[in-house]
Amino acid sequence: VLLWLAAMLNAFLERRIVHAQSLTPSLQAILIQLLKLILPAFAFLIVLPVMGVSLTALTVFGGALAVGLGLGLQRTASNLVSGLALLTSGALRPDDVIALRNTVDEAQFGRVMSIGVGSVAVRTRSGVEHLIPNEHLLTNGVENWSHTEDKKIRLKIPFGIAYESDLHRAIAEAVAAAQSVERVQKIPTPICLVHEFSDHAIRLELRVWIDDPMNGVANVKSACLLAVWDRFKEAGIVFPFPRREIRILKDGDETGPTVQF
Repeated sequence: VLLWLAAMLNAFLERRIVHAQSLTPSLQAILIQLLKLILPAFAFLIVLPVMGVSLTALTVFGGALAVGLGLGLQRTASNLVSGLALLTSGALRPDDVIALRNTVDEAQFGRVMSIGVGSVAVRTRSGVEHLIPNEHLLTNGVENWSHTEDKKIRLKIPFGIAYESDLHRAIAEAVAAAQSVERVQKIPTPICLVHEFSDHAIRLELRVWIDDPMNGVANVKSACLLAVWDRFKEAGIVFPFPRREIRILKDGDETGPTVQF
């Protein structure tokens, strides 16, 4: 009965905390997590005298619990402490947009749905919800894209042109194409740099700034590349493709016919 009452009280207080406009999201999450820990423990302490359990037995139980934490519940205790550390430090808040890195260091962006006692629930743009241990985020760091008010980030968009194309005009057309994309910031202005002279193409890199990464990054890159494609078609700038050259030489002849494909 006491646990049921504690659950009802916890639900009531949680609703009040969520609707409190004066509390920040981090403070709301901290209070909710503390209620989930304190109310059941308080109900447990109240029921001990009714069950005839003395404080001496409680002390023994506390010692056994400490041993259990030291042996088998290290990760659980670590996740609990890490969750409180993330909340109190303000490094992570509900509704923050963070980047999740996979084994090949590719970023997948997601929104923090909730911060629990043991894990953080993150929903990616593909609709998949990931439960990440608090200890993992605290130890490896959090790439938080919405932590500060300044949300501007720079995107690098590589592409290439053929050697017979006008390099100077290609750079100008690429910058104009980036400026035509709605989400690309005008200040700082987009730039296009010569990145490399490869075996079959001139490698360029378009660099643009956006201020709303939570709305997606891949779609901005796609829009920029599509604009570059359209302007290059109108300007007659050629995109590269791999070429190989075969020389067929006769005996003693160093200049033979050449076949290209």
